[in-house]
Amino acid sequence: MTESQYRTEIQTMLEQYYEKCRRESEISLYSPALPQQMLAEDANPNEEWNRWKLIPSTVTKQDLDDLEQELEISMPLCLRAFLSAYHHCFRGVLGRNLPDEPFEEIQSSYHPILIECGYIPFGWDSEGAWLRCFKTNGLPNQKDGEVYEIDHEILFDWDEETYNRKQVEKQMRFISPSLLSYLKDCTK
Repeated sequence: MTESQYRTEIQTMLEQYYEKCRRESEISLYSPALPQQMLAEDANPNEEWNRWKLIPSTVTKQDLDDLEQELEISMPLCLRAFLSAYHHCFRGVLGRNLPDEPFEEIQSSYHPILIECGYIPFGWDSEGAWLRCFKTNGLPNQKDGEVYEIDHEILFDWDEETYNRKQVEKQMRFISPSLLSYLKDCTK
């Protein structure tokens, strides 16, 4: 699958998840944290909480390349597609991707030991205790791979000089066989 094909599939999943959240009235956000262009059509900008809408992503290939260089990682195609599919304000498992800070989730969850061990942290669970990570080790062409999570508290105990790869593997908890499967599960 190409990056463009991943993006199209991910956009469809995000649209479905948005509709699910809209039906369940879970698309409100504290208005000062909401970019003006993301206000839903029926939103009142004077309200403290407002509904938001998906908007087309403004993330470019160059933005993704710059992020890879900044974090010293090589992102798989599906993760690049996820980060450039839509700007959204989902809570928890899908994180936020705001126009002015599209990489906030991946930057706030970054950890050098996880990167060294072949895991790219890309977000947090709904409680903010577990890092969601994409496993890249052994992937042909870095297209799609398994999703794991790790308790972020454990990371405080690791020293970059003395950590053990087996320690990392032992602490990882399997979530899904692929990012696409993970997104499908989240959007059900």
